[in-house]
Amino acid sequence: MSIDFNYNKRKMGSRLYYSLIMLPCDKDVTDPKYVQSEIDYRYLEKEVQREIVDLPVVKFTGDFMAGGLDKRQQFYLMTSLTDIYFVDTNNSNYAKYVSKIKNLPDISNNIVEDRFAASKDITMLKRAETFSINYNGVDYVLEITEENNGTFTTVEYDGNYLMDKEIEDEILDYFNKYK
Repeated sequence: MSIDFNYNKRKMGSRLYYSLIMLPCDKDVTDPKYVQSEIDYRYLEKEVQREIVDLPVVKFTGDFMAGGLDKRQQFYLMTSLTDIYFVDTNNSNYAKYVSKIKNLPDISNNIVEDRFAASKDITMLKRAETFSINYNGVDYVLEITEENNGTFTTVEYDGNYLMDKEIEDEILDYFNKYK
């Protein structure tokens, strides 16, 4: 199969295409902790803003270079538990160039596309992030686990799971407000 590398440029116009490929990005990173580049959505040209919010949205599955993206769709938004990234595949099947995007308007109504359409046998077993929280002078550990069938949250105190639903809700509200 032959890929027309100029398709995206013709589809969106040269000016918009070059505006997107000139956004600051890090090349060939694997993990979000290595992403140094940031884009502030508020300061982008209106035409670029419109294009970015209309990009296909895919989930981050633990490695930017895992593959499974469509080479013909050059630009994506990729979501993790806490951040959103602008991704340029540069005609590869993985996130070749990545930048964290800040101040993006709510895209929760966008459909999250079925990533890995070419690799249906790949599924995420489990991905977890842990946060330390001091709430009302007490240290808690909050663990957010993302699996294929949903996101689960646990709160621990002194090595044991917190079993008080009211306190757990207060801690989660505090976390969501101040994270």
